[in-house]
Amino acid sequence: MLCNICKTREAQIPSNQMVSYCGELVDAPVCFDCFSEFVVSQDRWGRNTKEAVRASLAPKVRYGVELKNERIDVLKEDPLAHTSGNYDPPYQKHRVEWICEQVEKGKKILDCGSNMWMAELMGATDAVDIDVYNLKVHKAMYPHRRCWWASVNTMPFDDKEFDCVVMGDMLEHLGQDGAEDALKKALRVGRRVVATVPNFDDFNQMWWNPPYHVWEVKESELKDTLGRLGVNVRYEKSPEKHFFYILAGDGV
Repeated sequence: MLCNICKTREAQIPSNQMVSYCGELVDAPVCFDCFSEFVVSQDRWGRNTKEAVRASLAPKVRYGVELKNERIDVLKEDPLAHTSGNYDPPYQKHRVEWICEQVEKGKKILDCGSNMWMAELMGATDAVDIDVYNLKVHKAMYPHRRCWWASVNTMPFDDKEFDCVVMGDMLEHLGQDGAEDALKKALRVGRRVVATVPNFDDFNQMWWNPPYHVWEVKESELKDTLGRLGVNVRYEKSPEKHFFYILAGDGV
């Protein structure tokens, strides 16, 4: 299958739908070279270089396949590691505590978006991320976790493979339609979905809105999206009203 962008190289990222990265969409199937060019063009953290991205997207990393252990000492100091200091504000601490309360440790848990420190805190067994650089940092820091390079819209897992799927502050990166699709895919692979999103009815008044937050989630939009999932679902606002906390699936 040829890459949908360059039309000449073989596609290593197969898909029958759009693959999202930082709120932008790549029309898959695409080859590693075209995808790396796209990642460089986004440069969401201000630290991507063409050489680093190309090295990160080495052909030995296969889309939809578990990332195996490899020694990447230089990546261990990467700011993407999300140490606990990133969650010092009280509203962030409560969000993390709430997520961990909804997750039963010892079960099979999938973290979507590769939130490294939080994934460790809640005992995630697996992590999935479209950003392979971020995923390699995750694997280097926490080699015991199974890490998968894939989009949440094309997750390579069996139906109900996980007891719980966690989407912590990730859906706002996908747009409303992409978030709805991601929630449906999460409900396919997991028995229960735990998610949080910023409440932009409040958030735009109290914090910055980075450009890769492409869905400014309002309560009316969230109600519409959750109402189309076809499962038991409920949501609530965090105590400071900065976030929506979402539960869907079993036990809701």
